Amino acid sequence: MKILKGKLSRPRKVLLYGTHGIGKTTWAANPGTLILDVEGGCGDIGCDRTPVLKTLPDFTTALMELDGIPGYQWLAIDTVDWLESLIHADVAAKANKDTIAEIPFGQGYVSAAKYWAYILNTLTNLATKNNLGVILLSHAKVAQVKPPDGDTYDRYEPDTHKSSSSLLQEWCDEVFFATYKVDIVSKKEGFDKTRNRALGGTKRVIYTSEAATHLAKHRIEMPPTLPMEF
Repeated sequence: MKILKGKLSRPRKVLLYGTHGIGKTTWAANPGTLILDVEGGCGDIGCDRTPVLKTLPDFTTALMELDGIPGYQWLAIDTVDWLESLIHADVAAKANKDTIAEIPFGQGYVSAAKYWAYILNTLTNLATKNNLGVILLSHAKVAQVKPPDGDTYDRYEPDTHKSSSSLLQEWCDEVFFATYKVDIVSKKEGFDKTRNRALGGTKRVIYTSEAATHLAKHRIEMPPTLPMEF
């Protein structure tokens, strides 16, 4: 049996999600990145991108045509939540339904998971063959977390269906949350009153480690907070 030792250098698979207008597309739009434009939000940014991919067949065709395109180090999907809406629309149309939620017994989401598996497998093959890093961009949503041993609380998560969200998080090496850094200062007012005041809110940061407020992870050593720079 062959024994491998030490760290293996390889391109990363990154999911970056964040609040509206935080600059997710700008973060990914580097000279070495090719963006699969699903949302149509790349037009005001100087970057290499596909035409807007308005249907699932448009996206899968573009994905297959990427093999062998030289000169890029990263491939980005902008955004996976918009891509999910294309998947759901395609699944619903094939079932003669207006929405995926109308398909009985949750079978629509089962079908959607198969599409995601195909897309992620294709991305894995592309990344391996062409030495490409992959960036998945997503909007953020506030979701309820119900731990079995504690009280319910809210946190930020990628804005995708729970079935696909877990699949995307598992596939990625790193999951980053981008937001504005806000500091809370408490000030006493009177004998028994305290007022909290938010300060800052202009500095953009990326959180790399999970906390009660957000979902995140990393597989390589890095600080829990980074400046929002590529």
